[in-house]
Amino acid sequence: MLMSIGELADRTGVSRRMLRHWDDLGLLEPAQVDPVTGYRRYAASQSGRVHAITTLRGWGFGLDEVGRLLEGDLTAERLLDLLRSGEQDLVDQVRTARASLTAVRRRIRSIERGVAMSATSLALQSLPALQIRGLRVEVGDETGIGHAVSELSAAVRAVLPDAGLVRTYHGRPDGGNIEVTVGVVDGPPDDRWEVFEVSACEHGVTIDLGPDPGDIGDAWVGLDAALLRHGLTTTGTYRHLTSGDGEPCVTLQAPVVSLGPDPD
Repeated sequence: MLMSIGELADRTGVSRRMLRHWDDLGLLEPAQVDPVTGYRRYAASQSGRVHAITTLRGWGFGLDEVGRLLEGDLTAERLLDLLRSGEQDLVDQVRTARASLTAVRRRIRSIERGVAMSATSLALQSLPALQIRGLRVEVGDETGIGHAVSELSAAVRAVLPDAGLVRTYHGRPDGGNIEVTVGVVDGPPDDRWEVFEVSACEHGVTIDLGPDPGDIGDAWVGLDAALLRHGLTTTGTYRHLTSGDGEPCVTLQAPVVSLGPDPD
């Protein structure tokens, strides 16, 4: 008794498109093809070959390798070579997955620490005006901030290795590029540097993080989460200050605005 391609797909859980693709590659030739309509018909026993293909694909073998593994004249030596190659690919995938899992867990812990710290050390207060002498670049979005900060910080540190740094991030109101500034407050004149003004702010937030927490992005996420409890959110120019005395300590500051009532 022969089955249609739809019946084989239902029985095996493999899509019709994939079954047709395997036919085109010579991996799963139909038992019969209608010469007029081109409809494919399959023997019930071919379900076993479909499961064999999906199993080998699940083990990480490519379709070319699957074809060779299913060849009837495959020697034991060649079979072992293919299996060992597949084994190594799986080992590499597991290693990569473990590294990714470690990175994700590190981010989770970092954000959780930021939320907890923000909840206890957050201070709602006015922010002073700043005059920063340093360097500025523009980046297209938040993903470019880290690289820009590293390059600008290195350039400033080359001149003032022990000074406390001020880093600011300001997204343009029109949704354009983000201005990234790194410099020092009241630093010595330097022809390579510009002077940038940051306005004072009556309503702001300050959080002292202590020693450098590493991922500042996660610290900002924690700060925003803590502000939600006050019905506030950050806006305007974000300030990231690092002390220059002893072990560097980090302070984050930003203007805040009310989220307002929930819309109906």
